[in-house]
Amino acid sequence: MPPKSAKAASRKRALAEVDTNATVSAASKTTKKRVKTAAKSTPEKKPVARARKPQTKLFHPYLPRIPRGPDGEVFMPQLLPEECIDAVDKIPMPKSWILSFDGTTDRELTLGSRKWWEEHRPWLEQHKRALKLTAPKWKMREKLLAEQVYLPEDEAFRDWDIICYPIPISENCEDHFRGADTEPASNHESREKETTKSEAHVVGKLASFHPNHKWVGSIRGYDRARWWMQEMLKRDQDEFSVYMYNDFTAYGKLEVLENIFMQFSKAIRSKTTYRDTWAEVEGLVLALDGGLGEFIFCDDGVRCDDAIEMVGYLSITALNVLKNQGVLVPKSDIPNLGLVLAMLLQWAWGLANMSGWENISWVAPIKPLAKC
Repeated sequence: MPPKSAKAASRKRALAEVDTNATVSAASKTTKKRVKTAAKSTPEKKPVARARKPQTKLFHPYLPRIPRGPDGEVFMPQLLPEECIDAVDKIPMPKSWILSFDGTTDRELTLGSRKWWEEHRPWLEQHKRALKLTAPKWKMREKLLAEQVYLPEDEAFRDWDIICYPIPISENCEDHFRGADTEPASNHESREKETTKSEAHVVGKLASFHPNHKWVGSIRGYDRARWWMQEMLKRDQDEFSVYMYNDFTAYGKLEVLENIFMQFSKAIRSKTTYRDTWAEVEGLVLALDGGLGEFIFCDDGVRCDDAIEMVGYLSITALNVLKNQGVLVPKSDIPNLGLVLAMLLQWAWGLANMSGWENISWVAPIKPLAKC
């Protein structure tokens, strides 16, 4: 019989066949001294990717996603520096659109924010004279835009990224009435403040980082809703402290709704995807919940009834697009399918006494799908 050593040797690979890492390991076994030297140098050669650092970057330097309207329009800023308080009336802007005026020392929410400049730069340039910002303030923009930016880990930057939505107005109202019967007012108010604070922290962030927040949807759908809300406020006479006639604001909201119908007709083309279609539905439903549904208070009842029916036709058409593309199923790729349809049905049922059941008959084929 051949010696055992020869049999063992036949199973070994030639040194040239061994990979680079194995070659280094084999060489390091020659002396104990070299083993110790390799061990000491290991931390210095540790790849940068393995180093644990605060989660402030996402993949690579990337410009933040810039929200735009249906045709690429620029949003009005909802935050302005304190220096621009008087400009709101001169431009003019809807007062309810402004969330706050930035009074921080470095104006970190507005003038000191690269994202603020990027999102609203065309609008700011257009109203430069009315804003009356000094030259040093405008120079802050150039400095910020020259810096390298890394997206936060929970920042959305694609149209179909699923983000946390704010809790709908109708849901907050229902919670208020339910809470008033079951707990003291002081406890309910404190709970409301906590909810508002926590909600503000997650709105606009990737939903995957906040799994307990059930109000979610695509970032494009959220942009659509915000755009229609902005257009609605532009037509609200109370926002500008003027009075035309009683139904002026209601007609303005009806005009916005009809613009949504036209936008949807452009969105559903032969090569469109279900994501493009569904974002339009998300925007419509969120806008209806946010006050657009008050178009029914104008004095043209026939036109309002037609608009209500058109909402139904739009919804059913969108669902047919989803069905043809194979996503109208349980556990769909659309995470808020049932949620959005439930909000739509809730709005429609609320109109039954005012408009008549014949104008909301379209809820029948939609109701079973709300369980998805």
